[in-house]
Amino acid sequence: MANKPESQDICFVPFKRYNRVIELYAPEVLQPGPIVDGQGQVLGEHKGVALHTVGQRRGLGIATGQPLFVTGLVPETNTVVVGKPEELLKSSCALQEVNWIAGSAPVEPLRVMGKARYRSTRSAVHGAR
Repeated sequence: MANKPESQDICFVPFKRYNRVIELYAPEVLQPGPIVDGQGQVLGEHKGVALHTVGQRRGLGIATGQPLFVTGLVPETNTVVVGKPEELLKSSCALQEVNWIAGSAPVEPLRVMGKARYRSTRSAVHGAR
């Protein structure tokens, strides 16, 4: 096992194709819908919101002359929103239902570090409480 390459994929999915699992077990969620830019301009059509993730670049099926990434998913309107790489950047996040290992949330503000992804660099989280 130590020599086995690390997986960033969901290991329990047969065929190693997430979309195939959805097609087989939840085809009702695969409804076509619009792919739009940040201004709402329709750039194309997708085969189902469930087949896309924020940050995705490949498999969008649209060509605009510049790389586009999924920047948002709107299941209520069955819409995939795309944009430039810089539109993926965020300066804040909101946390809910935090699991405080020590038992209860601290009363005083904290200075903490955080990472958006497993391999990301840690950065200071401002305004943590």
